[in-house]
Amino acid sequence: MESKLSDTFQFQRFPRFSKPVKKKKIHNKVKTAKINGQATTRLNLRRVIKLLNPPRSRLIKKLDKLFSDYIKKKAKGKCFKCGKISKSAGVSHYFSRKYIGGRWEKANCDWSCWGCHYFQLERDKTPGSWYYQYMIKKLGKKDFEYLIMKVQAINKFSTKEIQLMVKNFNKIWK
Repeated sequence: MESKLSDTFQFQRFPRFSKPVKKKKIHNKVKTAKINGQATTRLNLRRVIKLLNPPRSRLIKKLDKLFSDYIKKKAKGKCFKCGKISKSAGVSHYFSRKYIGGRWEKANCDWSCWGCHYFQLERDKTPGSWYYQYMIKKLGKKDFEYLIMKVQAINKFSTKEIQLMVKNFNKIWK
């Protein structure tokens, strides 16, 4: 059984809008063209700029990787808490990485397995805890207070400064 619309029912007509004009996609590939019979290569200007000036997030990731490898090499792959050499390990920051002033500070970082890092170290950083006592023993009271000041200070590294840190990593962190 088919249903029919009554004759009194009329469809409302909406004005037709023209379709938005699509912008041409900029391809990041090398383009070749023949000029005067010779093949020439033309690079996309945006691609060249992107290669010369990588985004800040990519630079931070690269610096994090370099610093992580440096801490691992310094610790010889051993967890500073339990002493195990584990493939599932990483850099443990006493003060979080969100504090950019202490993110790449040697005094703030140690190599630890994920078990110790997650279940023991991240849970309790209050004065009197094992991790707090370890940091005082490692740095001394004066240097630990200096680390606290450095981490809590307002720091912002420009993209150029981060680029320089990546470029001169071996000179900065010996």
